[in-house]
Amino acid sequence: MTRRFFLVLCLLIPCLCWAQAWQLKPGTSYGPISLGQPIAQAEQALGAPTRSVPSQSDPESSLRTYAKNVLLLVNGKKKVIGITVFQSGARTAEGVGVGSKIAQVQQTMGPGLQRGSGQVAYTGSGIGFAYDEAGLVDRVFIFKVEAQSALQGDRLVVAGQRCGDLKIGMAF
Repeated sequence: MTRRFFLVLCLLIPCLCWAQAWQLKPGTSYGPISLGQPIAQAEQALGAPTRSVPSQSDPESSLRTYAKNVLLLVNGKKKVIGITVFQSGARTAEGVGVGSKIAQVQQTMGPGLQRGSGQVAYTGSGIGFAYDEAGLVDRVFIFKVEAQSALQGDRLVVAGQRCGDLKIGMAF
């Protein structure tokens, strides 16, 4: 009986470890996939891409989609420069991620910067969220933290409203 229990336990523990979700780490990584990592190392964890297309903004870079609901932006030097995760249940240490409500993300992270329709970025943390029509996170973006200098501000252009810290109608 003791041997059977030990055998079952030895077989069960690796399965439980495999089933655990990878953690989202803003500005750094998603599980074993890290920003700046060679793509060959990332693909050891993800396997071969199911799709690879050149980036529209930089022909030397590519967008690679993987079966584990991950999309990587890879530069011309074959390094990971962006991670997009749409794996259900992927979460940060604070518990926000794919499937979270807008209110839950804002309560944890603050208001963030609006980046297009349904997308909010936290440039100082290196994470962004895309929301579906129901107000739930359907994608999480991990990117290099953008330092803000006093002269640059957030550099966000909002048509008819502002360009970084320069706002229409503000005093000279």
